[in-house]
Amino acid sequence: MVISGDGTAQRDLGGARGFGETQVGRNDDGSLQADVSNVFENGLHFMGAHFNANALHLNTNGTVSFSSAYGEYPTDLNTLPDQPLIAPFWGDVDTRLDGEGAESGAIWLDVDPVADIVTITWDQVGVYRRNAEMTNTVQLQLFDRGGGDFDIVFRYEQIDWTQGTGEGDTGARAGLAGNGTVHWILPDEDPAALTQLPSLPGNTGIEGLWVYQIRNGQVSVPDGGSTGTDGADNLQGTSGNDLLD
Repeated sequence: MVISGDGTAQRDLGGARGFGETQVGRNDDGSLQADVSNVFENGLHFMGAHFNANALHLNTNGTVSFSSAYGEYPTDLNTLPDQPLIAPFWGDVDTRLDGEGAESGAIWLDVDPVADIVTITWDQVGVYRRNAEMTNTVQLQLFDRGGGDFDIVFRYEQIDWTQGTGEGDTGARAGLAGNGTVHWILPDEDPAALTQLPSLPGNTGIEGLWVYQIRNGQVSVPDGGSTGTDGADNLQGTSGNDLLD
């Protein structure tokens, strides 16, 4: 399956909101364990390790983990997470209902064994503590490429908040982590800069769309250009010849 589109979340996947039939229960710092082995029959190789696909953890705080649920939000104590994470938007998400005023959306899962895609959508989710005055819509897609290889797709449709009010919260991060390394988007910027992600050209050169290829457990960026912004840009080269204009 070819990766297409931009930062707009993919819809028409079924379910009440079009993001799939499985809804993660409303919670704060929780997780849902999902079996996606009918897409990833050979498991997944990620950051130098192999993981079975029958226990993927969809974490409310904007990450997916493999070893166990990961309920933490970003603080100074976890700048290097203690387990591999796919983190399209790691922040202190809170989907609990407040009972009055604006309410958070939910988190949805779609598993498509025909197209070999797993899609997880944080749909208009609020921030801790039960605050949905501003919401984020972020989507993660995992494309099976066979033999444990896969592609990671981040789609940023709307980012209105980057930090909650929990103790020690240092603001959101986005990217990949594992095996003692991190690959953060905008690593040297203030977390508030992540609000630019829907309009910022990703590593694909397309606004709001970021793609990472995982081959033999290692992270690479597909061929393609990236466009600089008006501000300070963090550019990461590939193994091929890179051109800066």
